[in-house]
Amino acid sequence: MLKFIFLLITVISPILNHQKGDFMRKLANNAPQNVIHFNANSFKDYVLKHPRPYDVVLLFTLRQNCNFCEMITDEFSKVAQSYHDLKAYKPDIGHKKRAVIFGLLHYSEETNEIIKSLKLPAQTTILYTTPHNIVLNEKNEPRIVYDEEVIIAYKDKRDFATAHKIIEFVNARSSRKIELKKNPILFLFYFIIFVGILTGGFYLYTTYKSFFLSPILWITGTLILYIICIGGVVYNAIHRTPFAKTDRSGNIVEWIHTGQRSQYAGEGYFMSTMFVIVGSLMFSVIFINKIRGYWNHKIMFILLTILIALCLRTITGVYRVKASWYGPEFTPPYNYIKGPLLKDQGNAF
Repeated sequence: MLKFIFLLITVISPILNHQKGDFMRKLANNAPQNVIHFNANSFKDYVLKHPRPYDVVLLFTLRQNCNFCEMITDEFSKVAQSYHDLKAYKPDIGHKKRAVIFGLLHYSEETNEIIKSLKLPAQTTILYTTPHNIVLNEKNEPRIVYDEEVIIAYKDKRDFATAHKIIEFVNARSSRKIELKKNPILFLFYFIIFVGILTGGFYLYTTYKSFFLSPILWITGTLILYIICIGGVVYNAIHRTPFAKTDRSGNIVEWIHTGQRSQYAGEGYFMSTMFVIVGSLMFSVIFINKIRGYWNHKIMFILLTILIALCLRTITGVYRVKASWYGPEFTPPYNYIKGPLLKDQGNAF
């Protein structure tokens, strides 16, 4: 009798797998932008229940009143369409790769119990699930288990909000090499803009050639670009760094971040500006000899020296806020041995 039951299961299981997979592919074909919109019942039947011979990439988000959620849904849909157009919603039997289905579950009263049980780390989350993620709990009910490697939580990973980042995430877990679908109309639009920029640039250059070849323009532009680049523009963009720390009323309470590996945007640009000013002042010393008049020459040299010293003092002051042990001085330390060079700390020879 047991042999018969096992034989029956062996025969029926592939049939059920095939039927369930075909039904999901049919849903994906007919779904808007090839993303299946699950409700509570369909989620339990086609995501949680075995047999499930396919992977499901799930987006959990709000239905309305959330601009960021709408943007993520659009980017997620682009990835779903790219997978669908390249037939990745079907299994790759030759390479033993499961079909990849894209689905969406909105927060609602109906789905509240499901989303609570998942304990998602963020309101908007993408979760990549395989049949191995579905296990039974102590009540013999199916549930999804996951780790940080299979989720994008848009609480701390906002830099993964583009379709390019999402498809990289999905490809890494599906072991596929699907490229994002290119929109020919969008490509043509960008090409027209590019040609327009080139044409406009050529017209401006030929019309205002003397201005664009001005050394003053180039040195000023170079200094501004240098200030922006070394001020931490990439760090600020990635970490969405605030200009300074503010209280609830919007008043600035801290300009300099006390962490040695962190900074505010304003702090970074202030320090990069100070570096440029110090460098420019040091560079300008070579022009002092062109100043006529003995006292004019001496006064300008003294003024430049004072300005350089004040700027360097400001820079070291900022470093001391971030690292209390940092203490360079312009004057010798208290234990410095005065006298001939041969007595200089024992380093002379």
